[in-house]
Amino acid sequence: MQQMIKDASQVVTKNLEERVSIFTFIANDVTLKDPNISDADKVKHLETYFKLYSEKYGITALGYINADGYLTSIDGYEKDVSDCVYYTVLKNGQTYINEPRYNPVTGKYAMFTGALIKDGDTFVGAVTCRFDSDYLASLINGLKYYNIGTAYMLNAKGTVIASEDAEEVSEEYNLIEAAKEEKSLQEIAEIQKRMIQGQSNVEKFNDGINKFVVYTNVEGSDGWSMAFEVPESAVLVEVGIINKLLVVVATLGIIVIAGAIWFLGRRISEQIKLICSQLKVYATGDFTQLLEDELYKREDELGVMSQSIREMVAGFKVLLSSVKEDVVVLNNEDVELEQISERMIQGSMSIATTMQEAIQTNLWKLEKLMKKWTNLVIILN
Repeated sequence: MQQMIKDASQVVTKNLEERVSIFTFIANDVTLKDPNISDADKVKHLETYFKLYSEKYGITALGYINADGYLTSIDGYEKDVSDCVYYTVLKNGQTYINEPRYNPVTGKYAMFTGALIKDGDTFVGAVTCRFDSDYLASLINGLKYYNIGTAYMLNAKGTVIASEDAEEVSEEYNLIEAAKEEKSLQEIAEIQKRMIQGQSNVEKFNDGINKFVVYTNVEGSDGWSMAFEVPESAVLVEVGIINKLLVVVATLGIIVIAGAIWFLGRRISEQIKLICSQLKVYATGDFTQLLEDELYKREDELGVMSQSIREMVAGFKVLLSSVKEDVVVLNNEDVELEQISERMIQGSMSIATTMQEAIQTNLWKLEKLMKKWTNLVIILN
């Protein structure tokens, strides 16, 4: 409901902006600013704008107010408005927007606006514009909550300016004033006071039955506000239906999510088993087999794990290749060492033989020398 009333308020704001922009544009016409052009010619000049924009914007009349406060309209209406409030507002340099008024004779809403005409800093006059504002009635009548509820629009004083009840508009009904006599209206009257202060909210009240009211201000207006009332019972019925729908939707959602989790869990489990079985193969030293490409392309933890395993296997292959090369080198060096060892053994044996022969020769010489010393000692004695 709150969004509904906000959307309706924005429609009113948009329509106001369009109408303000068009009569502000007209007020800037150089012909209307020229003090040398007569009032009659200026009014006649306004007919051109009327032909251009009347159908598109619902303009029913354009008028020119001169500096003395005399109004002349293209439909022939003339009046001295120098003592009117809107003339004072316009002369003070402000744009005038009067709230929509219901005409019981025509059965239509009309809105009166005006914009200042200045030549430099000099006040020349003002252009007035009367719009058909039946779009407000259509908008108000169209505000329904499942074809129930009541909508209305208030001005800055709390007077009804648009409603489904045409009498409230034509009689300028003001509930805030009526509540001074009727106690049953005091609760909603307090809410309407907050409305015309520019507040936006959703509140509950009782005017004989419990109701909800949602209200908001109309931006770009002169203190207008919109409200929509609906019986609490109707809202609670809809809340009950919505709650049931939420339960159904939530249940279906849980079933779908559970199914998705089961499916994904099963798929992930299968891929984890595949990775584990491959790791067991690698544990035997067989690095010729590779994991499936699908695992490497995954963007989750399994993909990261598979990439790590691939890098690990590649590292092991490089390491094994290096070890094989080292083994070949060691085998070659072992053969060379064996040959050197044999040559050393042979050299050692040759040295031993030579030493043995030298020792035997020296022993033989020592033995002969000892015999000579023995014989010499005998001779001396």
